[in-house]
Amino acid sequence: MWSLLRGLSGPKFFRQVLVHGYIADFLAPRIRLLVEVDGGSHKGRETYDKKRDAILASYGYRTLRVAAGRVLHCPGEVIKDVRAISQRLSERSGSCI
Repeated sequence: MWSLLRGLSGPKFFRQVLVHGYIADFLAPRIRLLVEVDGGSHKGRETYDKKRDAILASYGYRTLRVAAGRVLHCPGEVIKDVRAISQRLSERSGSCI
């Protein structure tokens, strides 16, 4: 995922960032977008993840959750989703990509 996000034109992403007490897999701070890659360790943690996402949303962050298998098998689709969300968030915030 990191290699996909680093090659993306537009908002700059950082990895493993502390955001209000939580470690975000990837963060584009300018547009407040978190990208979380959910592997097998997230099974059974859906309630926790929803609560975490709601808390971070209360601070203005949007979370995009992506299954690890999708990153491996469909990276083009994943980056297309990230681009689309980044564009929408940039337009809302008045930022240029």
